[in-house]
Amino acid sequence: MTPEDVLEDALFRSAVIHQPHSLKSYLAMENLTTRFKSFGAREWAQCLALNAKSEVKIHGGFLPRIEAIELSTRRINWALEHGVMPVSYLAMKQWHEREGLEAIFRHFEHLATLHNEYLSHNLSILLAMKAIVPRLSENQIPPYLERLTEYVVATFSPLRADTPAETTAPALTEDQVFLAALEQPGFFAHNLIALSWVNRAKPTVSAAFYTTALRHIHQQSHWQFEDKDDYIDSARLEAIADTDSEARFQQRIEGLIHGRTHNLHQITCADALTHFWDRYPAHRPKLSKLAEYFAAA
Repeated sequence: MTPEDVLEDALFRSAVIHQPHSLKSYLAMENLTTRFKSFGAREWAQCLALNAKSEVKIHGGFLPRIEAIELSTRRINWALEHGVMPVSYLAMKQWHEREGLEAIFRHFEHLATLHNEYLSHNLSILLAMKAIVPRLSENQIPPYLERLTEYVVATFSPLRADTPAETTAPALTEDQVFLAALEQPGFFAHNLIALSWVNRAKPTVSAAFYTTALRHIHQQSHWQFEDKDDYIDSARLEAIADTDSEARFQQRIEGLIHGRTHNLHQITCADALTHFWDRYPAHRPKLSKLAEYFAAA
């Protein structure tokens, strides 16, 4: 199994529950195979299997089957803001042709600052969709635009660019947000996953996006939930042995990825924990424990 195989497959997978994750999973595995030199074909095969377990396969494209009418800028905005399908596929294609992806991402990065979404997929998947672009060939752009369309209509409809922004608050540091997310990682470590994507994207996003994203993740790390799956079982976590051993951490990451074929968050969680393992050596014992914890979550 090669990365090229997994990328091609991911371009033709979309959400069963809410938002498409397979391209984000692909990039997370790319990070992991770069970090762990022993990772290779076996890990890519598991990435493919987890994506297939989690998302639906699409055979072919939708755009060739849609009448190629010309849309005004107003109609493009309306379709995407209101999730009008299938014309939103055409709207995204024509927006891309007229203004390019940089303008599209600038628009949706602004929208992402207007609302704190549970699990922060308005941050992490948006940044993954942006990060994947340089890896795509010209003939992969059409299916990519279809997945981008599905993502934005699921995430940002009916948000509009003129939606009032939340009241601002004092800026937070990366360290403050990390410590809050480490204390309350959220469902399958989504607070840590989102923060890892925001950290990596800092050079490519506006200061307003970055500071707001940090604030939103920090807020979610203090939200109250009814579902126990949104919380860490402290007793079970404390029962896991402390270690800051690199070899043991890799074993636990391998267990998280390969221990079962449950869902693709096994990969995105492993990627986030590894990112912070390298970034925060003082917190390696807890990050290692979380790898074992989520392997059985």
